[in-house]
Order: sequence, then structure tokens, then C-alpha cells
Amino acid sequence: MKVSELMAKLANLDPNLDVYCYTEDERFATNDRPFWFLDVHSVDTTKVRMDRDTNGLPTATFVDLEAKDARTLVAINVSSDF
Repeated sequence: MKVSELMAKLANLDPNLDVYCYTEDERFATNDRPFWFLDVHSVDTTKVRMDRDTNGLPTATFVDLEAKDARTLVAINVSSDF
């Protein structure tokens, strides 16, 4: 999702509502906890190298902002502690 798409979706909502993320990703889900609510702590621009490991799972490595061979993206830092 691009920043403009996120902004357009958020523009239709009550601006006084709290924002949480949630995931049903199987890597986090368990039988007694099929989903997780995550509190948004910050939204920042960062640089990362994105790849896949030998098992095909997505990986990302944060790198120096001056790195030329990395992607600039918006990172939303979330926590399960809210």
C-alpha cells in the first residue's frame, strides 16, 4: 500500500479514533490466539534491504539511510503491548 492509498482510507474515518493493527498471519497465530491486535507506536521513513531466506520467508534488514542499494519505505512500528 502506498502512503496516498493509506491517507485516502484514513481520510474517511473519524480522526479521533485510536489506530491499531492486527494480524491473522499463521506465523503469529496459535490455537488459543488466532489473531493479534497491535498498537501503533510510530510511523517513520527508513531504508531496508528486503529479501527471502533459504526457506522463502520474507526478511528485511534495516540499513543506513545513505545506503544506495536499499529501498526507502514507511515503517509503522507496532507492539502487542497496548
